[in-house]
Amino acid sequence: MQNQYLPIEEIKELHFELTEECNASCPMCARNVHGSIENPFLGGHQLDLDFFQRRINWEELSALHHIMLCGVFGDPVAAQDCLPIIRFFKEKQIPSVYLYTNGGLRNERWWESLGEILSDPEDLVVFGIDGLGDTNHLYRREVKWERLMANVKAFISSGGNARWDFLVFQHNQHQVESAKEFASELGVKKFRLRKTSRFSNPSVRKGSAPFKVLKKQTSKDNFSRLAKKKFKDEEIEYSLHQPTIQKYTNDATNSGLSKLFKKYGSFENYMNNIEISCIYREKFKRVYISADGKLWPCCYIGGDRKTWDSSHIYRENIKKNIIERYGENFNSLKRKSLSEVFNHAWFKDRLVRSFGESTKSSSNPRLLKCARTCGKMFNPILSQSEDQKVKISKLNRGSDIFFLSYDEKKADRNWCEVKSRFSRAKRVHGVKGIFNAHRECALQSETPYFFVVDGDSELLPKFSFDSSNLNLEDGAVYVWRALNPVNGLIYGYGGVKLFSKSLFRDAVPLEERMSTMADMSTTIANGKYIVIHKLASVTHFNTSPFNAWRGAFRECAKLAAQTIKNQNQNDTNQRLYVWKHRWAYGAEFGDWCVKGAKAGAAFGFQYVNEKEKLSQINDFSWLNERFEKSIFLSS
Repeated sequence: MQNQYLPIEEIKELHFELTEECNASCPMCARNVHGSIENPFLGGHQLDLDFFQRRINWEELSALHHIMLCGVFGDPVAAQDCLPIIRFFKEKQIPSVYLYTNGGLRNERWWESLGEILSDPEDLVVFGIDGLGDTNHLYRREVKWERLMANVKAFISSGGNARWDFLVFQHNQHQVESAKEFASELGVKKFRLRKTSRFSNPSVRKGSAPFKVLKKQTSKDNFSRLAKKKFKDEEIEYSLHQPTIQKYTNDATNSGLSKLFKKYGSFENYMNNIEISCIYREKFKRVYISADGKLWPCCYIGGDRKTWDSSHIYRENIKKNIIERYGENFNSLKRKSLSEVFNHAWFKDRLVRSFGESTKSSSNPRLLKCARTCGKMFNPILSQSEDQKVKISKLNRGSDIFFLSYDEKKADRNWCEVKSRFSRAKRVHGVKGIFNAHRECALQSETPYFFVVDGDSELLPKFSFDSSNLNLEDGAVYVWRALNPVNGLIYGYGGVKLFSKSLFRDAVPLEERMSTMADMSTTIANGKYIVIHKLASVTHFNTSPFNAWRGAFRECAKLAAQTIKNQNQNDTNQRLYVWKHRWAYGAEFGDWCVKGAKAGAAFGFQYVNEKEKLSQINDFSWLNERFEKSIFLSS
């Protein structure tokens, strides 16, 4: 590699800033002045799908494994083409895509879609959540807790992998353990503490100072004064304080600074002499592409060129030694190819050689930012993160999903669709007896509740297995609405169900009770049969004359015999009428459905008080014999 920063064929990671836009006003973020006036040096830039399709030659990036979407100034979710861009990455078969966000943008459906796309084992969404409901907004200003939680749950429930990054302050340090427990309940896979070094100024010998948070201002009239950090008392809303618990503070600022001053005397002397080990180059083999389409060796250099602080020495150093020497667009991927940018003298030779120069060299000085960020003795970047163990709650990670099939004609197709959308789904196939099949699901379930999808069910695109908004009761059965494609009825027939595993605990007594019951779900619920008034699926029971007849016979026998406790008789009568008299034009085997409905209703009325007789509708061999007799009698 010699003096070249990175040969294209050795790049393993790309860091993209999709946009400079964000919904939040985090006080320590470079996009605003202490949470107040927005940074005027930002131009609202963002990368669109066309940029990725046309401006990057992906064939050159033969070693590329990981893409990171993380904002210096903006939240990637704010980018207009965020979802299509991520889908494009996965179509390019990028093994690992990380997205960093405050989680407060978009709606639940958008996050469900993201969870379906980012479902590979190495994909991850990193949610910056700095506290709980009563503290997160103190740093993540403008982020609404309710919206954030709804989005996190939607993402996880649709199969997405999540990490919770917790930036520790004095005001939230007492919540770290509670947040870890809550993360477990949500189903978050990883939990990371972030220990900021932004309270300390390494260039001077003094301890950390409170960070003043200003009231929000929309007018930029006061920017010049605020950029000099001349704040009026009435402009200050509150202050952020460094944690008082030492294990939550940054090690580099705790002990590193004192060692640094002892050895070098001053921070200026340190930056001139310290050996540089470039994090992006050596550790990650990564480069950064900013929202205006410019390629930089790292986000630290690319970001500091736009900082708002008038006394920021790094910004002026970058301006003088890079932009004024090489021009505004020497590294623009909107004007040049990747190869052309990497063959520029700065990337090809001068940057790496500058690591061995002084910051005061007249020909090729090292950048102050390189020494500050990647000097070997003081590195607050690498010491700011600490991963914590978090116990995954399988209930809230997403209750187990079972696809239950027996002889349904389209079961294989339906199963493939479920599995492709929800990777955690499992299949139970060919178990004889409806109760036995459900009990097998309960035995395999590793979560206190489990979903069941029937083999003839086609899930609607917007449905996700999310029970986080339900007040789950032990021993209950929850049923979603399903569409009958033959007659247009919408109710619980064939609907997705959520069972409490505890219902199947006493197997022998239950089996004896089920042997005389016509409807398993309502019987096992024992009064806790809870209807969810949301359409989840289409029940394609009408795939053959027998299947259409059998489905209608069983359902209408149960309706006529009033097997469901506390059922609304008017609803029952209306449903029976529709089953027996209507089928949509073109509906497959609609006539057989009507024949089965009439026969089933007659059977239910005849044996309304004979449970053992009624329970025969769950014996598929008996149903097949009765169907064949009905054909013989009608011929």
